[in-house]
Amino acid sequence: MEKKVGKKIGKLLFKIFSILFMLGCIIYYGYRLVHYYKIYSTNSNWEEVEVILLHEKIVNNSYINKDLSKLDDGFIYNYESSNNYVKYSGMLWRLEKIESDGRIRLVATNTASNLANSATFSDSPISKYLNDEESNIYRNFVSPDSYLVKTEVCTDEIADLENITCNDIKEYLVGIPSINDYYITGGIDGYISADKEFWLSNVLEKAQYYINSDGEVKKTKVVHNYETLPIITLSSDVPYNGGSGTLEDPYIVGEKVSDTLGGKGLNEYVSFNNQVWKIIDQDDIGTKIVLDGVLESKRVFETQYKNVFANSAIYKYLNNEYYNSIEDKEKIVEGTWYVGVYTSNNDFDYKSIYENKVNAYVGLLNMNDISLRDYNDVMTLTPSDSSAYVIYSVSVDGQINADYSVKSQNIRPVVYLDSNIKVINGDGSKDEPYEME
Repeated sequence: MEKKVGKKIGKLLFKIFSILFMLGCIIYYGYRLVHYYKIYSTNSNWEEVEVILLHEKIVNNSYINKDLSKLDDGFIYNYESSNNYVKYSGMLWRLEKIESDGRIRLVATNTASNLANSATFSDSPISKYLNDEESNIYRNFVSPDSYLVKTEVCTDEIADLENITCNDIKEYLVGIPSINDYYITGGIDGYISADKEFWLSNVLEKAQYYINSDGEVKKTKVVHNYETLPIITLSSDVPYNGGSGTLEDPYIVGEKVSDTLGGKGLNEYVSFNNQVWKIIDQDDIGTKIVLDGVLESKRVFETQYKNVFANSAIYKYLNNEYYNSIEDKEKIVEGTWYVGVYTSNNDFDYKSIYENKVNAYVGLLNMNDISLRDYNDVMTLTPSDSSAYVIYSVSVDGQINADYSVKSQNIRPVVYLDSNIKVINGDGSKDEPYEME
């Protein structure tokens, strides 16, 4: 009888101990759960991160520095501002305006092409080029469907420069400045003139407006090849990813994160052959770069009054004597060079340049390339159909002209580098170009 009572008491004590043990575990680990949840849910990386939108960050920064002026439809940057730089897709832009809904209007610091204009912007080769997904500008945008929205372009006919209107508005993914944009950004004293000659979106009786090298608003009915200055608009929900808006520390949008040459942006610089070169395109062939300067000696395109790049005198020099003098030539890949004519017969359609091509290791700039007018008295490889011995070139005064192929001019060689080459140093600026391994 005593044994049975002892067994019952033992079982009861075991159950009581087990219950107390489980309650202790629940209290102990429950306390730890609540304790650490409170810590991590309020003071650690476990908390929900608040997304700061770029337009909000810019407004806050700029109000502190008094760089923004309030308008009924948003904010506009004061033209003397020096902290309205934005880097998108590796390209440098200036912030012109923040719309009331948070969209951010940007104007490029570098021109995109040197095409002729015609009629209205809607029908012009420039509009088609800028909004062509295969153009060198559009193709190098990072995730345009995510970052960009349509840009409003003023196309009013302006008869009086004292009465600028913006009522006839068209929308494009990429536009160009109007007269209104030019004046908003400070005009001749502003931040987008800078000795450039570029097209404006306004017309008057089939005459196109443009900005001349003196910063004056002019118009012309004569065919010219002025520069093209792109304007884009960032979406209002683009997040802030860093930067303070200065030239040295621009706001960052759509950064190309890569340690290879193919991940770097247009208009950035790279050291090659102990010289500084500029990146002007990224495509399936490789990274296209142009010498930031000219070779020591001038040369003729051809000695026999011909304008065909293949087997010309300049082709033979560049792909033999010059190519053999290059250090690290193993970094170069054979490129495709487009040598079609650029002609008024098709209203200067930029696509005509792609109708003929030749393969080579070293070439020259063509009429669709960016940075064409960085240096004067420079030949291109684009022929004119006005004569069998005429090519396009940048004149001694910086204009785009058709010149004789036997004329001696400066040479800016262009090559394609392997895009998979690792970048080991530099920030892509002209003073600190990227260095390759």
